Amino acid sequence: MKTALRNTFVRAAILALIAVPLAAAVAISAQESKAKTVKDVVCGMNVNPETAKFKTTHEGETYYFCSESCQKKFTAEPAKYVKTAKDPVCGMSVEVASAKHKTTHDGKTYYFCSEICLKKFAAEPAKYIK
Repeated sequence: MKTALRNTFVRAAILALIAVPLAAAVAISAQESKAKTVKDVVCGMNVNPETAKFKTTHEGETYYFCSESCQKKFTAEPAKYVKTAKDPVCGMSVEVASAKHKTTHDGKTYYFCSEICLKKFAAEPAKYIK
Protein backbone atom coordinates (compact mmCIF):
# COMPACT_ATOMS: atom_id res chain seq x y z
CA MET A 1 0.00 0.00 0.00
CA LYS A 2 2.84 2.39 0.83
CA THR A 3 4.49 1.67 -2.52
CA ALA A 4 1.28 2.42 -4.42
CA LEU A 5 0.81 5.68 -2.51
CA ARG A 6 4.43 6.65 -3.11
CA ASN A 7 4.10 5.87 -6.85
CA THR A 8 0.95 8.02 -7.05
CA PHE A 9 2.76 10.86 -5.30
CA VAL A 10 5.76 10.55 -7.64
CA ARG A 11 3.51 10.55 -10.72
CA ALA A 12 1.68 13.64 -9.46
CA ALA A 13 4.98 15.44 -8.81
CA ILE A 14 6.31 14.57 -12.27
CA LEU A 15 3.06 15.67 -13.89
CA ALA A 16 3.22 19.01 -12.03
CA LEU A 17 6.80 19.54 -13.16
CA ILE A 18 5.77 18.98 -16.78
CA ALA A 19 2.34 20.63 -16.81
CA VAL A 20 3.24 24.02 -15.33
CA PRO A 21 6.03 24.89 -17.82
CA LEU A 22 3.94 23.48 -20.67
CA ALA A 23 0.94 25.64 -19.73
CA ALA A 24 3.20 28.70 -19.52
CA ALA A 25 4.67 27.95 -22.95
CA VAL A 26 1.19 27.60 -24.46
CA ALA A 27 0.13 30.93 -22.91
CA ILE A 28 3.22 32.70 -24.26
CA SER A 29 2.69 31.16 -27.70
CA ALA A 30 -0.93 32.36 -27.72
CA GLN A 31 0.16 35.89 -26.77
CA GLU A 32 2.84 35.94 -29.48
CA SER A 33 0.34 34.69 -32.04
CA LYS A 34 -2.22 37.34 -31.06
CA ALA A 35 0.41 40.10 -31.18
CA LYS A 36 1.01 39.32 -34.86
CA THR A 37 -2.62 39.79 -35.85
CA VAL A 38 -4.63 42.79 -36.98
CA LYS A 39 -8.39 43.31 -37.06
CA ASP A 40 -10.37 42.85 -40.24
CA VAL A 41 -12.12 46.27 -40.29
CA VAL A 42 -15.25 44.78 -41.87
CA CYS A 43 -16.05 41.86 -39.54
CA GLY A 44 -13.63 42.38 -36.62
CA MET A 45 -11.93 39.01 -37.00
CA ASN A 46 -8.21 38.72 -36.18
CA VAL A 47 -6.06 38.26 -39.29
CA ASN A 48 -2.35 37.48 -39.52
CA PRO A 49 -0.84 39.92 -42.05
CA GLU A 50 1.93 37.46 -42.89
CA THR A 51 -0.52 34.79 -44.07
CA ALA A 52 -3.52 36.87 -45.17
CA LYS A 53 -4.71 36.02 -48.67
CA PHE A 54 -6.84 39.16 -48.96
CA LYS A 55 -5.50 42.69 -48.58
CA THR A 56 -6.12 46.14 -50.00
CA THR A 57 -4.27 49.42 -49.83
CA HIS A 58 -6.42 52.48 -49.25
CA GLU A 59 -4.89 55.97 -49.00
CA GLY A 60 -1.48 54.56 -48.14
CA GLU A 61 -2.70 52.12 -45.45
CA THR A 62 -2.80 48.37 -45.98
CA TYR A 63 -5.90 46.57 -44.70
CA TYR A 64 -6.05 42.80 -44.25
CA PHE A 65 -9.20 40.69 -44.53
CA CYS A 66 -10.34 37.24 -43.47
CA SER A 67 -12.16 36.61 -46.75
CA GLU A 68 -12.76 37.86 -50.26
CA SER A 69 -16.24 38.91 -49.17
CA CYS A 70 -14.90 41.29 -46.51
CA GLN A 71 -12.34 42.66 -48.95
CA LYS A 72 -15.05 43.37 -51.55
CA LYS A 73 -17.27 45.11 -48.97
CA PHE A 74 -14.37 47.33 -47.93
CA THR A 75 -13.35 48.12 -51.52
CA ALA A 76 -16.92 49.12 -52.38
CA GLU A 77 -17.28 51.50 -49.39
CA PRO A 78 -13.98 52.15 -47.58
CA ALA A 79 -15.32 55.23 -45.77
CA LYS A 80 -17.90 53.01 -44.08
CA TYR A 81 -15.13 50.99 -42.40
CA VAL A 82 -12.25 53.44 -41.89
CA LYS A 83 -13.23 55.21 -38.69
CA THR A 84 -10.06 57.05 -37.69
CA ALA A 85 -6.87 58.37 -39.21
CA LYS A 86 -3.62 59.53 -37.63
CA ASP A 87 -2.81 63.24 -37.84
CA PRO A 88 0.62 63.18 -39.55
CA VAL A 89 1.78 66.29 -37.67
CA CYS A 90 0.96 65.53 -34.03
CA GLY A 91 0.02 61.83 -34.20
CA MET A 92 -3.43 62.36 -32.72
CA SER A 93 -6.27 60.05 -33.77
CA VAL A 94 -8.87 61.87 -35.90
CA GLU A 95 -12.43 60.73 -36.63
CA VAL A 96 -12.56 60.51 -40.43
CA ALA A 97 -16.32 61.00 -40.73
CA SER A 98 -16.34 64.26 -38.76
CA ALA A 99 -12.88 65.66 -39.59
CA LYS A 100 -13.08 69.40 -40.21
CA HIS A 101 -9.48 69.67 -41.40
CA LYS A 102 -8.20 67.54 -44.26
CA THR A 103 -6.17 67.85 -47.43
CA THR A 104 -5.05 65.70 -50.32
CA HIS A 105 -1.39 65.39 -51.20
CA ASP A 106 -0.05 63.15 -53.97
CA GLY A 107 -3.39 61.34 -54.21
CA LYS A 108 -3.69 60.57 -50.50
CA THR A 109 -6.07 62.26 -48.08
CA TYR A 110 -4.62 63.41 -44.76
CA TYR A 111 -6.73 64.28 -41.74
CA PHE A 112 -5.83 66.76 -38.99
CA CYS A 113 -6.97 67.48 -35.46
CA SER A 114 -6.76 71.25 -35.95
CA GLU A 115 -6.16 74.03 -38.42
CA ILE A 116 -2.71 74.52 -36.89
CA CYS A 117 -1.63 70.98 -37.83
CA LEU A 118 -3.13 71.38 -41.30
CA LYS A 119 -1.16 74.60 -41.87
CA LYS A 120 2.09 73.01 -40.65
CA PHE A 121 1.56 70.10 -43.05
CA ALA A 122 0.65 72.37 -45.97
CA ALA A 123 3.86 74.37 -45.46
CA GLU A 124 6.17 71.32 -45.39
CA PRO A 125 4.39 68.06 -46.35
CA ALA A 126 7.65 66.15 -46.90
CA LYS A 127 8.56 66.76 -43.26
CA TYR A 128 5.49 64.81 -42.09
CA ILE A 129 5.13 62.10 -44.72
CA LYS A 130 6.97 58.92 -43.82
